[in-house]
Amino acid sequence: MIDVFLMISLVLMVWLGWVVGFFQAFFAVLAGFMAVFAATKYPYQEGLNFYLVFVITGLFVSMLGRVALKLVGLLCLSILDRIGGVILSTCVWLIVSVSVVVPTIIRKM
Repeated sequence: MIDVFLMISLVLMVWLGWVVGFFQAFFAVLAGFMAVFAATKYPYQEGLNFYLVFVITGLFVSMLGRVALKLVGLLCLSILDRIGGVILSTCVWLIVSVSVVVPTIIRKM
């Protein structure tokens, strides 16, 4: 059953990487990491400040990604962007699946 789930999720991630491309996927992952980092390092975390810093940082990095995506479109590198997206999404899938599935299998032993 786990094998079927892993294969379906791998196919979905490869398709998503092809559709989205490298730059958009990279900047989405980067926006998530940068937003968490900035929000946790912000000294005034009372109330909504944490969430506002998180959202503003994520939006700023996403906008930078859109600018990079426009530049890739102007340079006619869209096929390389798509291939890079497949590679990046496969690597993300591998990291997530190993960090979730392997501890589950080890616990069952």
